[in-house]
Amino acid sequence: MSLCIKLRNQKQFFKLLLANLRLSQAKAAKLFGIPKTTMSAYCRRKIGFPKSLFVYLCSFAKIDISKFKGTEYNAHNSEKKIKIPVLDRCLANFLGILAGDGHVSDYCYEVSVVGDKDLDKIFLSKHVFYLFKKLFGLEPHFKLQDNALTCRVYSKKLMEFLNETYGVPLRKKKNRLHIPPQISNNKIMLKPYLSGVFDTDGCFHRHHKNTAAVEIISGDKTFLEEINKSLTSLDFNPCKSGKSVYLYRSNEIDRFFCEIGSKNEKHLKKYHFYKTRGYLPLQEKLMRR
Repeated sequence: MSLCIKLRNQKQFFKLLLANLRLSQAKAAKLFGIPKTTMSAYCRRKIGFPKSLFVYLCSFAKIDISKFKGTEYNAHNSEKKIKIPVLDRCLANFLGILAGDGHVSDYCYEVSVVGDKDLDKIFLSKHVFYLFKKLFGLEPHFKLQDNALTCRVYSKKLMEFLNETYGVPLRKKKNRLHIPPQISNNKIMLKPYLSGVFDTDGCFHRHHKNTAAVEIISGDKTFLEEINKSLTSLDFNPCKSGKSVYLYRSNEIDRFFCEIGSKNEKHLKKYHFYKTRGYLPLQEKLMRR
């Protein structure tokens, strides 16, 4: 049960919020870790929102809280029971996926993974869907918006479990990401975790005419350094540059796909092409095949 509020002049409140911050609705939703559709419902006064969020937004945007009144109520969440899994390779892989393109919110209790509606469709609809059901007993829903496909569930218990047990950051992830110590200190679990990160925030692409590269990308410098050290601990020889960690050696690329692996068809398709043809075409040429 959580305390919510529905403001009498809620539309004016969110209009003032966006004006003070000089942000669009979409950018404000991203800043505060609120799903776009939920933010839109708040702005149109279709639904109330958490009182704690109201207080925080007023403080953040320097809005006089006394000027906005509304009806407070307790939201009774019909919380579904979830399975609490022990750490295994599947859970480690799921945590790596969340570190890449995942989102966990303590406002609406959303746990989701987003990807490209075409390139990641099979990965999300089969592998990520399977992990949600196998690990937690929850059946996710899908949302298509523009070019993005989101696989998501709403569960307070799952949000708390991920955050409290494995330190998964809530809302914004940048500069707050870390490989959980239960995984970084366990090479057996580290491999499926890295696979999850690669499947969401990685790519396999052409390097030179007849060479290729495995790349993992992150805007979080600390997390990227942890990825770099993890690969080194597994006897790889990564190169770190900017926001990326690379593997260039052909024998290490083979080891990566053999030992760490991938569940994302877009990576596997490229690797199969590379192994059978001895080279990788440019991305746009590969996608036409």
